[in-house]
Amino acid sequence: MSEKQNYIISLTSYPNRINTAQYAIYSLLNQTKRPDTVVLYLSFEEFPQKEGSLPYEILRLKEYGLTIRFTKNLKSYKKLIPALIEYPDSIIITADDDIFYPFDWFEKLYNEHQKDKENILCHRAHRITFKNKNEVNLYKDWKKLVVNKKASYLNFCTTGGGVLYPVGCFYKDVLREDIFMKLAPNADDIWFWAMAVLNNRKIKVIKKPYSKIDKNELFKNIQMQSEGLYKQNIVLNDIQLKNVFEYYPELNKKIKSLSGIIF
Repeated sequence: MSEKQNYIISLTSYPNRINTAQYAIYSLLNQTKRPDTVVLYLSFEEFPQKEGSLPYEILRLKEYGLTIRFTKNLKSYKKLIPALIEYPDSIIITADDDIFYPFDWFEKLYNEHQKDKENILCHRAHRITFKNKNEVNLYKDWKKLVVNKKASYLNFCTTGGGVLYPVGCFYKDVLREDIFMKLAPNADDIWFWAMAVLNNRKIKVIKKPYSKIDKNELFKNIQMQSEGLYKQNIVLNDIQLKNVFEYYPELNKKIKSLSGIIF
């Protein structure tokens, strides 16, 4: 009999959001199905006094199961890269620090994983579309909020909605900071999608997903502050996807081969 695998919920934050992150973390600690661990990864550079830099509202959540870890500043990659290193034999689920998650958000992912141990599972995904057989559409023109029963390499997880990554689902380069910070420094979702597809793992939207999770009222000011960066990242996504395709021509070939498939 194989040993029980742990389920780790991993997220990150930064100074502009840390004062509201407790609400997202609270929702993750109060799920109908409890994960084995909820881990908040923060950077040494942004929180130089470590826990001494954090608000009391975050620290008190340690009493209810929160684990806090400090790591180097890998930008948004802090959400998953440190967890892959610290928990290599665990199932890792990523979350965001500005969403108040529904009470059964994790249980839905868990239940689907009991039936499907191979694919990467998510609540929310876009679908890559094509201009023609040789060219992927711009990110803004992809099909949004897809819901289908088939796993596909063309499904692209939007990580804030929640993504479950099975053990061993990534290509061997996934931890290569020298590569991902050069090719896609501001697009961890592109990198993790590419590492999954290169490892022949498909992405599936779970049944009855929370594909539209509204931002809590408490996060609206933070959301407004982030809108400019979000719009900038949409443009940068196309550049960074191109970088990844050029570095991994086998990935580019694989995706283009699917351009005529209709789901």
